Amino acid sequence: MKMTKKFILSMSATLLLTATGLAVWAKSDDKPSETVNGTPITSTSYISEHKSYKERRTPELYNESMKKWEHAKDKAINEILSDDATVKTEKWSIIPSADFDIEFTNYLSQDESNSFKDALFSDERKNNLSVGDHLPALLLNEKKDRAILTWLKGTGETAVIQIKSKTDDSGNRTWYVYGKAIIKK
Repeated sequence: MKMTKKFILSMSATLLLTATGLAVWAKSDDKPSETVNGTPITSTSYISEHKSYKERRTPELYNESMKKWEHAKDKAINEILSDDATVKTEKWSIIPSADFDIEFTNYLSQDESNSFKDALFSDERKNNLSVGDHLPALLLNEKKDRAILTWLKGTGETAVIQIKSKTDDSGNRTWYVYGKAIIKK
């Protein structure tokens, strides 16, 4: 009889603690952030929050990186992709590839965000990015429908991968690597 009472009391206490824990957990604020850098998010994509590349580096290192990215951008637009008239006429912003999420994909739907990430981390990138290369930069056009991944290789060459988007009849946009990586001195 004493064993049964102890068992019942033990089980009751366990159930009470479990129920209390679940109630506290359900009430906690596990919702994703509704803003990124103060900008409201209107999508359901996974939101990544971290300090920007600029905030994580010394001013000297950040400025050195910006010079390299500016050089890669100029070479990509004015030389490597110079046959494409739209590349030269569009305005391109430089985003450190470490910040593509907080600067761009956080504002996309989850499907589009995943599509962009698949293109960004494609085999073209994996097969052409080497130890000793500088951190890539993402060039994003003003309409945010085309991107160029570019970086300076340790050999002094510039690498360029074009990423384009297409929208289907339902209005869903997907991203894809356009062509092969181009590497030029």
